[in-house]
Amino acid sequence: MSKVWLLLCGAFSLCASHTILDGEKYHLNNLRGQHNVVSMVVLGSGPAGCAAATYGARAGMDVLVFEGPLPGGQLTETGYVENWPGIKRAKGIEIMESQRKQAAGAGAHICPETVKEVDVNTWPFKVQTVEGTEVKALTVIIATGSEPRKLGTEGEKQYWGQGVSACAVCDAPLYEDREVMVIGGGDSAIEQVIQLSPYAKKITQIVRRSEMRASAAMQAKLKDLKNASVEYGKDLVRIYGNDMGVCAVDVYDKLTGKVEQRSIDGIFLAIGHLPRTQIFEGKIALEKDGTITLLGRSQKTSVPGVFAAGDVADNVYRQAGVAAGEGSKAERDAEHFLQDLGLTPTVIRSLRDGKRTVEGLQFYLPTR
Repeated sequence: MSKVWLLLCGAFSLCASHTILDGEKYHLNNLRGQHNVVSMVVLGSGPAGCAAATYGARAGMDVLVFEGPLPGGQLTETGYVENWPGIKRAKGIEIMESQRKQAAGAGAHICPETVKEVDVNTWPFKVQTVEGTEVKALTVIIATGSEPRKLGTEGEKQYWGQGVSACAVCDAPLYEDREVMVIGGGDSAIEQVIQLSPYAKKITQIVRRSEMRASAAMQAKLKDLKNASVEYGKDLVRIYGNDMGVCAVDVYDKLTGKVEQRSIDGIFLAIGHLPRTQIFEGKIALEKDGTITLLGRSQKTSVPGVFAAGDVADNVYRQAGVAAGEGSKAERDAEHFLQDLGLTPTVIRSLRDGKRTVEGLQFYLPTR
């Protein structure tokens, strides 16, 4: 072992026998000869990803954010948001642009690419994008989010965020004294109806089957709502709109075989969510619904050095504000992971600036 490496280990106050992690996988010797190394790679640029990037950059880390297929996340497809802390009312895309600027201003590097593979079997973790970029990450924060299941009906994509939504908590106040539909027959559908009931004049819940999947307790709550009704055995087959947004729908009745056109002001989908975890199947622990399993009250996954935040690991709340908080937690967990290896922000800066050296180690991002 070279004198330089021995001195470096002394500076880190760490040797193989002292590490609290897998002594082989997470040994600092693994950094020797590594090119394109990044201290923190964030997958996703929604509220969770941007919050993690901001915290990491402010802590002095070199942070690389891969924006993914939907820069800014689901919030960019939401109309007006009225429950974001400190902002009375703003468009979702405006909120995310502000978060993105904050992260970039703190020093995070934001890359408009989508990650296709993460090798978590070796450390540093190998991260590859669809566009061909390959980096080695000391830590990875997964903030790829989830997407609401869609109906696939004509007009759905065109009017998403303009009358078609999957978040009554976010958008219910926008439909005061208006008529809306909720699509779905589970507990989440009734939750949407309950959220809408103080605002909407009339709520029609459309259930595809002849009965609901929702629990008896939730169905009992639905019966108490005077402005809500349920129609069974029906499908929403087309959505119409104008410059103001959604204005009408076609509803197919399975019993009669007829299609009826109805005037409507808003549509809320409650047919489930799909966490974007496909590339991690078989690599890290997942829940039955596909969300990432977290350890205790942390944002740690089953693989040390890999963390998750936001909807990709949340099957309960699915709120932008919650996601941002989890992104902040994930960064702190990642920072502590590196500190346990002796890689404090100060040491990392010294390595990046060339004040300390590891044989063959090259960082990916330029020194700020």
